[in-house]
Amino acid sequence: MAISGNPNPEEYYTPQNFVELVDPLNKTTGKKIYVSKNQLERYKNIFNGRDKDFNFSYLYKQITSLKNVGFMNSLLSRKSVLARMLPLEGGQLVYVVWKGEVYIEEIKIQADYKVEKNKRTVAAGVYKATQREENRWAVGESAFSAPSLNVVNTKNLAINGHCEDINDAATYMPKFIRHGFGESALNGVYALFFNPCQGFANGDWQAIRDSSGISSTQASKKLAEVLAITAKKNMEVNLTVHESGHALLKEALRQVHKSSITLDQFTVFYANPTHNIELVDVWRRRTGMRLSPKPPLMNSYSPHQFLLTGNAISYAPVAYMANNKNAVSTVYNSTNSVLGAIGLKAVAGSLGLAGAASWAFAAAPYLLGTGRSANQEVIETPGQAVEHGTKLVWNSMHKMMVKG
Repeated sequence: MAISGNPNPEEYYTPQNFVELVDPLNKTTGKKIYVSKNQLERYKNIFNGRDKDFNFSYLYKQITSLKNVGFMNSLLSRKSVLARMLPLEGGQLVYVVWKGEVYIEEIKIQADYKVEKNKRTVAAGVYKATQREENRWAVGESAFSAPSLNVVNTKNLAINGHCEDINDAATYMPKFIRHGFGESALNGVYALFFNPCQGFANGDWQAIRDSSGISSTQASKKLAEVLAITAKKNMEVNLTVHESGHALLKEALRQVHKSSITLDQFTVFYANPTHNIELVDVWRRRTGMRLSPKPPLMNSYSPHQFLLTGNAISYAPVAYMANNKNAVSTVYNSTNSVLGAIGLKAVAGSLGLAGAASWAFAAAPYLLGTGRSANQEVIETPGQAVEHGTKLVWNSMHKMMVKG
C-alpha cells in the first residue's frame, strides 16, 4: 500500500513495514530493494514462477531494473512527492527511493482487458486467437474482453502491426501466417503477441524507439521474455511478423542475444515490413532463429515497405537467404518500375537508388498517410496493388505511371 496520511519517512521505511529482497536480485551491484510486507506474497508468486511464466519473468526483470533506477527516471516518473511509478505492459510498480535504497510499495498486475477501437486499452502480451467465422477471429469470449496468456502452447505465434484493436489484428494476421507457412498451417487457433500500435503516438513512435535500440519499449522487453521462456520448451514455433512488429522483434532479439539464449526452435516469416528487414535479420541469425523458406512478403508499391525503410536494397539479400532466387530476380527487375509507379523514377536516375531512398525519407510526412490499409493485405503484383487501393495514373510530363 502506498503512503497515506503523510507518515514520517524515517519511521515508515523500516524493517517493520518492508522486507529486503535477498534472492539473486540483490547479488548484483546497485541499490538494495525492499518490498512492502503486504506485497510480499505477490512478489513471491512472481519470483517462483519466473522460469516458466513469461509474464512473471518480465515482471521480475522490471523489478530488477529498479536497482539501477536513476535520477532522471525518478523525475520523469513522479507519482507523488516521494512515490515514483514504473508503467509496465500489464501493470505498474509504485516505489520510493529513500536514502539510496528502493522501497516497492505496490505491485499492480492486470491480466484481463477491455477492448476499445483505436485506444490503447490492451497491454502488449500473448493472447489466444480463435476463429469465430470464416473471416473473423477474436481473442476473448466476448468482443470486448482480452484475457492474456502466460505460456505459448500453439505451433504458430504472430506479431501484428498497425491495427484498430486486438481483434482487428487477430483477424488479419492469419492470411500472413498461411502465406508464410502454408494453407494448412492453422487449425482454428494461434497465439498472438499483441503489439499495441494504434495511431502515431502508440504505434509509429514506439516502433521508432525500438528500431533505434536506444530507448527500448516495455513491449519489446515483454516479447523478449516470451521468446526466452518459449525457447525452453521442446516445441517448434512458426513466428509470423507483420509491419511495425519487425522493429519490436529486432529489439526483443537484441535483448535475448544479451542473455545468450538460442532460438533455434523458431522459424520466422517476414510480412509487409515497415522496418529494414536486413537489420532485423542480423539479430535473427545471432540468436539462431531460422528463416522461413518462403521469401519475405513485400509490397514494392508501398512507400512504407519499400523505400522509406531501405528495403528496396535490403530485400534481395534476405530473400536470397530464404533460398528463393526467383524472388531476388523479381525484386531487381521491378525496382525501376516501382520507383516510377510512385513518382520517384526521375529522382532515382539522378541520385541513384540509395539517394532516392533518402529523398523518400525526407518526404515521409507526405507518404506515411498512404497505403496503410494495403499493408494488411497480401500483395505481390501491380494488379493486386491497384485492387487494394494504390491508384496508378499516366503522367504525360514524365511519360510514366505514378500514384494518382
